[in-house]
Amino acid sequence: MTKTKVWLFLQDYGGILALVVAVTATLGSLYFSEVAGFVPCTLCWYQRILMYPLTFITLVGIIKQDEFLPAYVLPFSLIGVGVSGYHVLIQNGVFSHPATCTVGVPCSLRYINYLGFITIPLLAFTAFTLITAVMLATRRAFSHEFWDEHDDFENDASEHATSQTRTVPYKWGAPLGVVLLLVMLVTLAAFGASEAPENPLSVTASTGSVSGEALFRQITLGDAPGCTACHSLEPGTVIVGPSMAGIADQATVRVPGQSAEAYLQQAIVNPDAHVVDGFTAGVMYQNYEEALTKEQIDALVAFLLTLE
Repeated sequence: MTKTKVWLFLQDYGGILALVVAVTATLGSLYFSEVAGFVPCTLCWYQRILMYPLTFITLVGIIKQDEFLPAYVLPFSLIGVGVSGYHVLIQNGVFSHPATCTVGVPCSLRYINYLGFITIPLLAFTAFTLITAVMLATRRAFSHEFWDEHDDFENDASEHATSQTRTVPYKWGAPLGVVLLLVMLVTLAAFGASEAPENPLSVTASTGSVSGEALFRQITLGDAPGCTACHSLEPGTVIVGPSMAGIADQATVRVPGQSAEAYLQQAIVNPDAHVVDGFTAGVMYQNYEEALTKEQIDALVAFLLTLE
C-alpha cells in the first residue's frame, strides 16, 4: 500500500512540487540580478528563458487540473538540464567558452561559490533536475498502463479506486497554486521597491580616492563586466583574455612608439585597436569609456603599471 500512496501523492501534489521549485528558482534568479546586482551571462539568459515560463505553465496546469501537465513541462526542464549542465562544465574547465560566452559577462564567472562548489549554474541545474524528476514520476503516476499493471494495489476498499475512478488531479492544487503566485508577486514587488545597493565606484569617484586595484578586482563595473571577470593576475592563467601579470613591462613593447600608459589607456577604451596574438577581436567589452569615469580609467591604468 505504501507504493500506492506514493503514486497517489504524485497525482495530487506532483504539479505543486514542480511549481514550488520553479517559483523558488525564478525568485532566486531575480534576487541575484535585481538585488545583488549580478549581470547575467548569455547562458544564464538561456536558462531564464527556460525556467521562467515553467512558473506559469505549471500554475495553469494545476488550476485546470490537467493530468497531461508533465508533457508541457518536460520539454523545458529537459533542455534546461542540458543548458545548465553545460554551463556547470564550462565553469569547471571541462569545456572552453563558446563564442556566445565571450561577449559581455563571461560564462565562467562565479558570482557565488558556496562551500567551494555551489554556483548559480549548479543551482539552476539542481532546479531543472528536480522538476524533471518530479514530472517524470507524475507522468508515470497518471499512466493508465501503470494502474492496469498494479490493480492489486487498489483492491483494498479503504484505498483509492482504480484508474477508471482516480481522484481529481492535483487535489487542492488550485488554491495552493494561487497562494504561490501571490507570494511571487509580493516578492517581485519587494524587489522593485528595494533600493539598489550603493555603487562603490561612484562613492570612490566622488571622494577622489579611486583605488585601481579595487576597481580591477570588482566582479562588475556598473552594468559592465569587471576586469577580474576576464583577466587573471596569475602568470599564464587565461580566463577569457590574457593574464595581466607583467603587463607593465609588456605594454612598453606592444606597439612601437607608444608608451605603456597610452597603450593601456587605449586597451581599455578601444580594445580592438591592438589585439594580443592568440586572442580574438570583439571579445572584450567595448564600452568601458561610457561605463567608467576618466578618473576610474586613470586609476586602473595606474594599477596595471605596477604589475611589472
